[in-house]
Amino acid sequence: MTTATEFEDNVLHADPMLAYVVSIHLLIERYLIRWLRTVLPRPDRILEAYDLRFRGIVALSEALGLIPDDLAVVLNKLNALRNKYSHSLGYVIEETAIADFFASVLAMRPPLVRPTAEPTAANLHMVLAAICGHTKRLADQHAAANAQAG
Repeated sequence: MTTATEFEDNVLHADPMLAYVVSIHLLIERYLIRWLRTVLPRPDRILEAYDLRFRGIVALSEALGLIPDDLAVVLNKLNALRNKYSHSLGYVIEETAIADFFASVLAMRPPLVRPTAEPTAANLHMVLAAICGHTKRLADQHAAANAQAG
C-alpha cells in the first residue's frame, strides 16, 4: 500500500533528473526509430514484429553502421541509467554512476564534450542534452543525404 509520504517523496518531490533522463531517452529512441525507418526497406518487419526495446534499437543502429560503436556504448549506459530510475522508486544517481557515464562520453571520438567538464549531476544535464542533440544531428544528416540522393 502506498502511503502519503511515499507518494510525496516519489512523485511530488521526485528527483528532477528522473524526468530529464527518461525524456532524453525517449527522444533518442524516437530519433533512432525514425532513422531506421529511412534505412530499412521494410522497417515494420523488424521494428514492430520484434517489438524492439531500446537496447535492440541501439544494436540494430550500430549493426547497420548508423551510429559509431562509442555512441552505442553511451546510449546503452543511458539505457541502464533510465532503467535504474524507472525500476527503483526513489533512485538517486550516485557519483560513481555519473563518473562512469562521463568517462564513456569523454571516450567518444571526436569528443562530444570538453574534457574539462566535471562529472557532476549538474553537468549531467548538459551531457545528456549534447548526446540527444548529437544523435538527432546524425539522423537529420542522414535524412538530408537520402533526400538528395533520392
